[in-house]
Amino acid sequence: MPSDLVSRPRLLRRLDEWAGLLCVVAAPAGFGKTTLLAEWASNAGGGRVAWLSIDEAAAEPSVFWAQLAAVLGAADAEEATLADVVVLAEHSPAEALVLDGCERIAGSRAEAELWRFVAERPPLQMVLAGRGEPSAPLAGARARGEVLELRAADLRFDREEAQELVGRDAEECAGWPAALRLALSAPSERAWEEQLLELVTEEILRRPDDRDFLLHTALLEELSPSVCDVVLESGGSEARLADLERRQLLVERSGEGGRYRLEPAARRVLAAELERSDRPLASRLHRRAAAAARSAGRVEEGVEHLLACGDTAAACRTVTAVWERVTDRGGQDRVLDWLDRLPQGGSDIRLALARGWLLRLDGRRPESERWLDQAVAAAPPGLRPTVVRSCVLARAALAWDDVGQALTLARRAWRTERDGSRRPLAAWALGWASWWSGDLEAAAAALEDALDGPQLIEVCALAVLARIHLETGDLDLGEEHVAAAEQLVAERGLGGLPQLGMVSTARGAVAAAAGSAADAATPLERGIRLRRLWGHPLETADALSVAAPVIAKEQGRRAAGALLAEARRLVAVCADPGVVPDRLAAATRTALPRPGSGASDGLTPRERAVLELLAEGRSKREIAQELHVSFNTVHSHTKAIYRKLGVSSRHEAAERASQPALR
Repeated sequence: MPSDLVSRPRLLRRLDEWAGLLCVVAAPAGFGKTTLLAEWASNAGGGRVAWLSIDEAAAEPSVFWAQLAAVLGAADAEEATLADVVVLAEHSPAEALVLDGCERIAGSRAEAELWRFVAERPPLQMVLAGRGEPSAPLAGARARGEVLELRAADLRFDREEAQELVGRDAEECAGWPAALRLALSAPSERAWEEQLLELVTEEILRRPDDRDFLLHTALLEELSPSVCDVVLESGGSEARLADLERRQLLVERSGEGGRYRLEPAARRVLAAELERSDRPLASRLHRRAAAAARSAGRVEEGVEHLLACGDTAAACRTVTAVWERVTDRGGQDRVLDWLDRLPQGGSDIRLALARGWLLRLDGRRPESERWLDQAVAAAPPGLRPTVVRSCVLARAALAWDDVGQALTLARRAWRTERDGSRRPLAAWALGWASWWSGDLEAAAAALEDALDGPQLIEVCALAVLARIHLETGDLDLGEEHVAAAEQLVAERGLGGLPQLGMVSTARGAVAAAAGSAADAATPLERGIRLRRLWGHPLETADALSVAAPVIAKEQGRRAAGALLAEARRLVAVCADPGVVPDRLAAATRTALPRPGSGASDGLTPRERAVLELLAEGRSKREIAQELHVSFNTVHSHTKAIYRKLGVSSRHEAAERASQPALR
């Protein structure tokens, strides 16, 4: 892999989680197909991914099958045929097969036989990468959900990745002209670091005492005189820092309390030089810094120092104590990084539970399941009921693609947690599952109970409540709740979290219900982008469904149709999508109305009566009393009305009721 590799975690995750037979990676030259797959294969571990880089000679079937047999481990591959490779695939230790450079055999007999091999459905995840389109039609495989396609649009770098690729040193230079000039002229990142270190140590910090002081304190994020004294086990840091600032030697004041900041790029190269030149000393300094950070209550900084000095036992204890608090402040990525740097084995139940929760929140469900199961398996008999309860709550609070199972787990979690400290989490689980099942009253009641929970739960609960109020025709209350959610996101610096994409979708839904498609488009598109990043199928399908009618107005039927088609693909692979298909159908009728369809779409007299009362603002219970029927009957009539009119809220139904065709 290239030395300046820019990792693509969102694409690697899609490859990891793909359980189908076939993956096609098709894009022009220079889009990073081979690099992406090389990183994926490297992450998978030795032997799990077989790889064949195809050359032109492989257009001859005998050459192709000989090469393929060789990469699958055949002892004598020279005379291998299609039938031989099918048998080899059955017994190969590899779990996946990458065929890179498929364009080199395009149109050949070898390519035709390759698709016969794919049709045999070998027990391998097949990854075909190339610059051209596959010759075999993929429509049937797409319809069956058996193919993952990554194309140029998927492989393009987003803004952050592009910045990492073309200017990975720009942010760390922090506008320092000398560092930027060196970054632009140096032939490699390593050369840039060496040149910058030479500049810092030989041209700027000429006095040995200045150089030693900053070299030994560069591991600190902030240069506090008291902490520097602890780390160096000496006094006088306050005077030295003031002197360095006065002489403008890379140190400047940072905030109040006599704290200082070392130029970021200089700190980077000095810290790296300390680790390289005297690792034992660096470890001792990190250990002292960890103790100082712990005394000052800066636990996150303390964890970093413990990991840096290799004290994984102390790091484990600290992470298990603080991970929930850090996560609730939006720091789940940082905690996941800690967990990745801690030993992966062992029998620490609390760490296994933390991994299970965090990986699930990050959208990595298979890995989460493995760690939750490991926690239960490692628990002693006396502790097992408590661990099982935590696992049930994790699966309920972060349900995935099975609404029926989510509701069952949520009810179970509610029974065991409603009188404890995790009541808001259980309430959220019950409210979220009820929302996906279509029971809006139960969802609203539970989500109100979840508002006392962690801030991520509070924000999510407000967003879903806003949607529920729209469904029941209360636009003002919907606006109130989504505004509250947005305020919390802004105050707590949670913007950009994929798990909070539902807030953007709720804002767009409120704007659309208020009649402003133009104002709705931007938040709806942001909601789609964030929820795609998270990868939750129901959440993403919901974002697409809500956006489609607005996109149809703003960008046309084709753009809306693409969103709806993506939503249908997501819903199709869900074990139990709840009411999402109904919502998707309603969105489709609104976004893509059939020419010449009647406005009433066959409302019965009873449904007309219910619609008129809904338009008057009556509640469902009031309508039930007026018509002398049960609440459930009114609820069923309301769902039928929404379906027939192609609407998704009381507000939209009332608008349709005012049309002449329904009078």
